[in-house]
Amino acid sequence: MKRGVIPGVNLARTVAPVVPANFLSRKHLFPLFETNMPGATIVAAPTGYGKTMLVAEWAHAQTRPTIWCGVDPNDSPQMFFAHIVQAVRNVLPKFGADFESERFLSPASYIDFMVREASEVKDDFNFVIDNGSSDAQEITPFAQGLVDSLPNNVHVVIVRRVTPATSLARYASLGNLQLITSKELKFSQNEIAVICEFNGLDIKDWKVSQHLIKCNGWPAAIQMMAKNFSHGASDSDFKIGETSNPLRILARESFDSLSEENKHHLLKLGIIEEFDLESAAIILGEDFSESYINKLATDGMFVSVSSGVQRTYRINPIIFTVLQELRNSNKDQELATHEKLAQYFMSKSAPAEALEHIYKSGKTDKITEILQVSIRSMAAIGRGDQIIRWAHYGADESPTGALMKKTIEAVGHLVNLDFERAEAMAAELNYVADQDEQAEFLTQLASMILSHVHFARGDFERARTMIRDALAKDYGVAGIENVDKIALLRLQADIAYIYDDEELVAASLLRAKELQDGSNQIITGYHIGCMTSMSLWCQGRFFEAAEFASVAVVQADNNGFSGITAPLDALLVLARCQLELSQLDKAIGTLNLLEQKAESKRMWPWYFMAIGTRLRIQITQGRINHVVDEIAAQREKHKNLQTPNQLGWIIDVTDIFLRFVLNDWKRADELLQRMPKIEMVRQIEMNIKFEADPKRIHALVSQMPETTPREKVNKTLYQATINIDQENVALNYLRTALDLGAEVGFHEYFVRQNRLYPIMVKAAAAKPTIFIESVVHEMSERIKNSNSDTGALEEKLTNRELEILKHLTTGNPISAIAKHLHISQNTMKTHLRNVYRKLDVDGRHTAVEKARKLLLI
Repeated sequence: MKRGVIPGVNLARTVAPVVPANFLSRKHLFPLFETNMPGATIVAAPTGYGKTMLVAEWAHAQTRPTIWCGVDPNDSPQMFFAHIVQAVRNVLPKFGADFESERFLSPASYIDFMVREASEVKDDFNFVIDNGSSDAQEITPFAQGLVDSLPNNVHVVIVRRVTPATSLARYASLGNLQLITSKELKFSQNEIAVICEFNGLDIKDWKVSQHLIKCNGWPAAIQMMAKNFSHGASDSDFKIGETSNPLRILARESFDSLSEENKHHLLKLGIIEEFDLESAAIILGEDFSESYINKLATDGMFVSVSSGVQRTYRINPIIFTVLQELRNSNKDQELATHEKLAQYFMSKSAPAEALEHIYKSGKTDKITEILQVSIRSMAAIGRGDQIIRWAHYGADESPTGALMKKTIEAVGHLVNLDFERAEAMAAELNYVADQDEQAEFLTQLASMILSHVHFARGDFERARTMIRDALAKDYGVAGIENVDKIALLRLQADIAYIYDDEELVAASLLRAKELQDGSNQIITGYHIGCMTSMSLWCQGRFFEAAEFASVAVVQADNNGFSGITAPLDALLVLARCQLELSQLDKAIGTLNLLEQKAESKRMWPWYFMAIGTRLRIQITQGRINHVVDEIAAQREKHKNLQTPNQLGWIIDVTDIFLRFVLNDWKRADELLQRMPKIEMVRQIEMNIKFEADPKRIHALVSQMPETTPREKVNKTLYQATINIDQENVALNYLRTALDLGAEVGFHEYFVRQNRLYPIMVKAAAAKPTIFIESVVHEMSERIKNSNSDTGALEEKLTNRELEILKHLTTGNPISAIAKHLHISQNTMKTHLRNVYRKLDVDGRHTAVEKARKLLLI
């Protein structure tokens, strides 16, 4: 599946820059790089020594792939690792597939994620970290952990202005560490001669040579000096050591040597350090020319360009510093340009970049406006960090502004899946609303936030109450928008789906469709797609449900929908459809993915639903021991949850299913008493009614609904079952069910109708369609497997035999067990023979093993 760029990522930072056409090759320095694995090369020198371009040229010449990531000093851990994941994906597209939907609780959790994903990469590769102008303060504290965690098939190259504080002892101890400094990076006399030749200068010219000597081999200084002299300069004020930034003097002289037109263009471009052709067109207006931009990049002195399809241009940092000093002449024009850039980025659905530019435009009042428009798109892609950040800029110091800041922050924490802080801030909003009637609308926002918090914890009762409260009243522009209400209705449908409440799922979907108002079309369409998949599944229209669920998952992947917006409900629908089609391996794979995603987000309903569905599949595969252990583990996990919830019954569903398979009716009945009325419970209760009053069976079945395909198939199968003694009647009902089932996607439901197996075989013989033959084949395989040692006993053990069986687990001698039970050894041997016969085993050890498998002990 083709993946888009991770939301918020600057793609230019994740690819190596293009080496300019007139770049002086420095291949002779390649032997300075470490070659062994695991290995590290540090390229550390002040600005202007050509570190990045040297590494870029080296990377392009390597046979093994190179992953390139540039660091921004303002990076948060989230953005730093987002750029690393994107950089790896540029080379290995499937890397970190769950990154956008993962919940990271700390910087260490990012590293754990990277280590886990990197362990799957078996080929060798280079990993370049270009540190740029300075360290990212939020990244530095855990840089050591990142370096220490890199796998052994990586050669890491770190580009910095100073040697790193991070210890590289891991590589040094192996002798696989190389350090390249300014000493090695200085231009040689031969290189200086080539630079002069490039610029049409005679190195023997005394004035030229004297000025170049002052550069002391400093690559950027020599190149700019030569360029300036080629443009007609006859002198330079450059002198190493006289100022803190001598290159600035040369950069200024380089700028001054340009034509007035070029100066004008560069000054305008200097409003931002990085740009693409579209943003350059906005900045330059009528002066824009694509050939001019590419000429600047080809020259390489003032502008560099990234590789890849989406090319990004970057002004030389030294030149950019000079441009900032000279850009004070037309502030009004710059402010207007920033406003245009903000509009441009909004049109590209890049709200974070738009907010940066609207802030620089001075139109701080518009920050709130952009936030109101874009907060939902940022929330959908999990950018709670950006929401919280801009909440501080989008509100003034007034009481109203402080309230606005608090509401936006609360949403940001919810988006970050920080449920505890979101809950605390929602409580604050409710408190404010209680104190001021004019702020009543805050209760709606608080209820919306708490709906998601309670659902994530599995507290369905409180989640339902909060959803009802949030949707109860319309507060107009002050309240939540229709897209928020649709998201809440999806949450309501999620709960209904978990509880098999088909009517509420359908009602939620209908109301959501009525609320569509043409705004936020992508996200509302996605919400409704997820709800539609659930509704179709409830109706038994599995082919259609699978299609809608698959589309929703792809939409989420392409748009980066994550966090509370992630398609966890659609994944469960997809897995259940795969199960119904008897694609068991696919279903288990989808459920494993759902389990992983749900656990990382602490979305416990989907976590327990995923595991429960998978375990029920494994019960049908005879993995009884495994399932017993897993049920115990799930109960322990549930017990350790710290907040109120109604999740225990989801584990009970699997336990009941297991008890029925093992004919443990007593335990199954105990569990049924505390279960909600989900579909499985309704069917069991119907069977109990049949057993209690056989004479009313036909009347009860005739009253069963038959509106949806699911109801129709269910009813006709009951009719086939209760008429099993009238074969022709039963066959007619069965054929009706099979025809409808084949049309809408039933398969597994038929496979589990063991009582109908004889007439199912006859139906296949009479009408050997691919579908019916597939059902019969799968039924035959299941029946054959059920006759193995994983099934229930044909002849039950007596209480005394069970007692003896339990004593066998102690390891005590048979004579000691007989003595303890006050029976003779002959009686004991008789009991043992009966136990071994009933269990179909050949001795004590296998008897204990099978008894445990069958939950007898």
